Amino acid sequence: MMERILYIDCFSGISGDMLLGAFLDLGFPEKLLQQTLKPFGLGKTFKLIVNKTSRHEIAALQVSFPEVTDHASELLHTHFREICQKIESAPLNQEIKKLGLDIFRQLAIAESKVHQVDIDKVHFHEVGGIDSIADIMGIATALHWCEASRVIAPAVPLGTGFIHCQHGELPLPVPAVSELLREIPVIRTGIPAELVTPTGAAVLRTIVTEFQAQGHDSPWIVETTGYGAGSRDLAQRPNLLRLQLGHKVIAESDSISADIYPLETICMLETAIDDMTPEQVGGLQEELLTAGAADVIIHQVLMKKNRPGYVIQVMVPVENEIKMVDHLFSHSSTLGIRRGGISRYQLERTIEKIDTTLGTVRLKIARNLRKIILNIKPEYEDILTLAKKHHMSLSQVEQEIMAHYRSVSNSYKKS
Repeated sequence: MMERILYIDCFSGISGDMLLGAFLDLGFPEKLLQQTLKPFGLGKTFKLIVNKTSRHEIAALQVSFPEVTDHASELLHTHFREICQKIESAPLNQEIKKLGLDIFRQLAIAESKVHQVDIDKVHFHEVGGIDSIADIMGIATALHWCEASRVIAPAVPLGTGFIHCQHGELPLPVPAVSELLREIPVIRTGIPAELVTPTGAAVLRTIVTEFQAQGHDSPWIVETTGYGAGSRDLAQRPNLLRLQLGHKVIAESDSISADIYPLETICMLETAIDDMTPEQVGGLQEELLTAGAADVIIHQVLMKKNRPGYVIQVMVPVENEIKMVDHLFSHSSTLGIRRGGISRYQLERTIEKIDTTLGTVRLKIARNLRKIILNIKPEYEDILTLAKKHHMSLSQVEQEIMAHYRSVSNSYKKS
């Protein structure tokens, strides 16, 4: 099994523009970034400029979003609710929108705590500007593009001194950054500069799956490296952020663990019946599933006195056990029910719509906790509808759907 790894080497701190520049240097297509930012005013409200530069003679990319004067205030959303509405209404992939919203939510939670106001009333200042919205949505798109299931970062370096902002002179790190980096390992560098911005801290808090000391990781293969430049030069070190994207082969013996596959306890109810018709048993199965059973399995068996019958096994969440017992007694002829607790591994499942040459199809996508896609299956009802519409077999339609999916996405890596 292959695991994709992204290492955020923030040795000089982190900001949104540094991270986005590093993603572009890593290979993230600028055209894809432009497509993401167009609904937020790219070309109308602001421009995207990507420059080649260097810090301490190390080549890097620098990203900026200068405003277009005639329309500069049209899409400048400064309240959390307004920003959420703009992101939710954008015609983007749902996972990208969710990640962008999650990053802004972390910012809002921090600002809410620092200023002691309700989260919906949070008023963003510096982080409510066009450049931060563009940074965050660009980063969300880039992270979706690189398909990393693990995102690693070292301890975060902090600068010292004061910075001038709308609230006056504030000590570094500013209060919002201090809140965002709570319970995250940091290092005081003594460098008299703002090394970590609120946007950078919010991104780290949202996307990093593990912070670790240097040299404490197991071996993995680095495929590509990208550098993003900050806006100023630092005398002490290059003001750069380095991204490394690669993979690690997970041994089969290491792949089944609680941190990869979620383990849950459910209740299994079981009863044996020999005096109901097949139609009644089929109706009972439908009734139990409608009532909230996770699964209903029916076995044909030979019972005492050589009577043919059925063993009915019902898997149900523990909190719905009594409700399901009541349904079994009410809708079957059973006089007794066996019960027991069992554990099961299961994958996270999401439904995603894609547009194919045949039509729109819902895909059921299964991932483990490290976000590695292990299974993709088109919904049967959509396959059937398209098969009838185009006079094709079910297997032909499914093959066409999967071929289209693989052509537009590299995220299906089943090992």
